[in-house]
Amino acid sequence: MRHVVRWWETLDRPERIVAMSLATAGVVAIVNSAVWAVAVSYMERQKTLVALSRERLPEAERETDEWPDALRAGARRGIGGRGSR
Repeated sequence: MRHVVRWWETLDRPERIVAMSLATAGVVAIVNSAVWAVAVSYMERQKTLVALSRERLPEAERETDEWPDALRAGARRGIGGRGSR
């Protein structure tokens, strides 16, 4: 830490602004990547739940490609947690 403080004190004002900008951009990039990973994971989970609910449908209902019917059937069977109310 001592080396960082010593390095920081050697910088002029414009150099400090650039250094802070780069550090801030790095933090934003890390947070953005984490949020993106969570969002993709959630979307894949929802796709999997829909696929599972379609697999549990009777063959006659499975042929139709209407999402609301498949989702309602999944909700009746308690797939996905919240839809079983």
